[in-house]
Amino acid sequence: MHMDSLKWFSSNEYATAHFLPGQSYIVIGPKGHNTDVISHELVHSGIFEQVGYWVRSVHIPVWFDEGAAMQVDFRKKYDLLVEKDNSTSLDGLRFGWQFFNGDDNELTNHYAVSKAEVKSWLRMAGDGGFQFLLKKVKSGADFDETYRKMRENEG
Repeated sequence: MHMDSLKWFSSNEYATAHFLPGQSYIVIGPKGHNTDVISHELVHSGIFEQVGYWVRSVHIPVWFDEGAAMQVDFRKKYDLLVEKDNSTSLDGLRFGWQFFNGDDNELTNHYAVSKAEVKSWLRMAGDGGFQFLLKKVKSGADFDETYRKMRENEG
């Protein structure tokens, strides 16, 4: 595919999920023909299918959406090193304009921090925790409060 054609759909050479009310689309770029990238985008679409356009767009923080998608993306560059000093705040990654802002190193760090946070949360939330959270938020529960309570095992 010619790069000018790709830019019409997305500026990302790997892949992008697009969302419209009632429909999600995944555009795979020339560098995205691998299991990690495609699986990652399918998780975005799966979250969309579970909660719908409005809830995904307004109530699910971008760091959570990306962190969830990173659970099936095993590219090593997104593994957060334990000894690395990391001052990235999840609050500063809530919206797309925050998360997708920065150079390649900053973006890699945003993905890595989100991946590590969601991985840790999933251990605390237990089996079914992911689906439970999405159902609660879809039904009107506050994402931050529900997420925090599940992290602290308060139910």
